[in-house]
Amino acid sequence: MAREAGTRGVDVITLDPRVNASVTACGPRRRALCLGMGLWAVLTPQQKVALLGHELGHFAGGDTRHGAVVGSALHTLLLWVVVLTPERWDGRLVHLLVVGLLRIPYHAARGALTVLDKVSLRGQPEREYLADDLAADVASAEAARDLMETLLHAERIEGELRRLSNEATAFAGRDGAPRMDETLWPRLADHLAAVPADERARLLRTGESERHRQDATHPPTRLRLERLERLDRRGPSAAKVVLDGRTATAVEGELRPAARRVARSVARDL
Repeated sequence: MAREAGTRGVDVITLDPRVNASVTACGPRRRALCLGMGLWAVLTPQQKVALLGHELGHFAGGDTRHGAVVGSALHTLLLWVVVLTPERWDGRLVHLLVVGLLRIPYHAARGALTVLDKVSLRGQPEREYLADDLAADVASAEAARDLMETLLHAERIEGELRRLSNEATAFAGRDGAPRMDETLWPRLADHLAAVPADERARLLRTGESERHRQDATHPPTRLRLERLERLDRRGPSAAKVVLDGRTATAVEGELRPAARRVARSVARDL
């Protein structure tokens, strides 16, 4: 994937339950890819190629928010904000002094993060469009467009993830209770696959699709879809990378142990 995207691969892959994916630089030489299993589990093989093409496209396109300098700075400042966030005072004088002392570096780190975040966001929509173009080039415009359509269902997927989490909590310890580590991600994929075609079409037509965006750093999904549809109308494009059945099985086998750990954490954390 990285070779076709014109960049190098990542050094670390992490998994979490989100309906999202991201890349970041961890220092001058290390790159990390975070796969949200809430999204990865519901994608078709070729949509997964498009997702990876988009994320690696940030490195290939010179996106400074994911580069060694700015990306590392954003990552480090965010860690400092998390570490330095003052805890609630527990009534002890010593604790009050510690909390008071932490407020100074906490606000300094948070202020620096806010400024750097706003400055680095300039031109971000165009960088997202360029990453979408690279996803279409590597996986095919059709696969990239299908990925965008799946993102329109993010709220539905998140709602089902919460429902399954509550179900696991309610039946925890009972005989016949579902094994979250084995069933969570397949059930999430089955839920999305069961959405009727007319409902999918309705979501594409409604104003809701125009308001939806992956997060604050991404342009509206509707606009991204329109751009990819224009590419697709030029004629079918051959994918440079095809995730065949054998490779897909190998990938899921490699991810399975970590995916199970994430599934077990869902009932506790959501």
